[in-house]
Amino acid sequence: HMAHLQRQFLDRHLLRWLPALVFSIHRQGNEMFSVIADLMLDLAFSHRKSLDDDLMHPTQLLTLPPPPNILEDASTTLSDIAEFLLTPVYSGIYLSRDDIARLGTQFRLPPGFGKRHQMLTNLIQTAIDYETVDDLMHALQDEVHIWREFYIQRVLDKRFSGAWLARLDETTQFLQTIRDAL
Repeated sequence: HMAHLQRQFLDRHLLRWLPALVFSIHRQGNEMFSVIADLMLDLAFSHRKSLDDDLMHPTQLLTLPPPPNILEDASTTLSDIAEFLLTPVYSGIYLSRDDIARLGTQFRLPPGFGKRHQMLTNLIQTAIDYETVDDLMHALQDEVHIWREFYIQRVLDKRFSGAWLARLDETTQFLQTIRDAL
């Protein structure tokens, strides 16, 4: 019974979010924290593997809550788009303040300062003002691709990567829809 509870905790909670957290830590560039995060992920996957599957209660594929379809709503604002992209469960990615600043620097656009939401909203608005929004959306698609590669290479168990990979595909299409509309 205890092994079943451990499987449930790992499958429904820890392994659902831990890979994304680990990759977010890697992207911050601190080697010590990256090593610790890798050890944590390896330990969690190793422990899960040691529990095997309970044939009476097989592990189901991880699912994520459906993202809002904000592009279908005529009242959607740039702030709504930024919020969508900054919510990992909706977009499949995590954009830090440094990531947003790097994107701004890449296109010589000031992302401003403040919280991530304000920075990304400002960056999108500035990209529109300077007619580089297509390039920015393309760069965001590149970010999605980086996350996709991480899941393919690091999270080999499809129970834990499948939903995230599907979400990344949806985000690529989301960004393409924005590019096509401009």
